[in-house]
Amino acid sequence: MRSLCVRALSAAALAGVLAACAETTGADLGGEYRGVVESPFFNEGGAVVELVGPGVVEVTAAMELFWTETRADTTRLVMINDPQRGGGPLTFRVVTEDGFGPPAATVLEVVDGLDRLRDFLSTYRVQFTR
Repeated sequence: MRSLCVRALSAAALAGVLAACAETTGADLGGEYRGVVESPFFNEGGAVVELVGPGVVEVTAAMELFWTETRADTTRLVMINDPQRGGGPLTFRVVTEDGFGPPAATVLEVVDGLDRLRDFLSTYRVQFTR
C-alpha cells in the first residue's frame, strides 16, 4: 500500500512540474480579453487608460460613457461610471489578432465618484483575464 501511495505522489509531482514548464505559445494568444482597473478603493468615478501594443483589433465597454482614440499601436480609453448608478468596477473588452496577447496597460488618471482626482496612481493597474 505504501509503495502505491509513493508512486501516486511521484506521478502527481511530475505532472505539476511538467505543467509549470509548459510555455504559452503564439497559438494560445489572441481573441478576447477582459480588462479591469484594479483600485484600492471600492468605487471609482472614471479613469483614463493607455493600451500599447500591436494586434489590437477592438476595444469596447458596456458602460454608456466610454471613448477611445487609437494612433498606431496606442489606444487611449476614457471610462466614466454613471453617478446615478453608484459606480462599480471599470471594465472593458479588448480583442486582439491571433498570436497577440493583451496590450501593455497604464492607468493615466482616475477620479472618484465626485470627480476628484485620485492620488497614488502607482496603486492602480489593469488586470486582463480571458
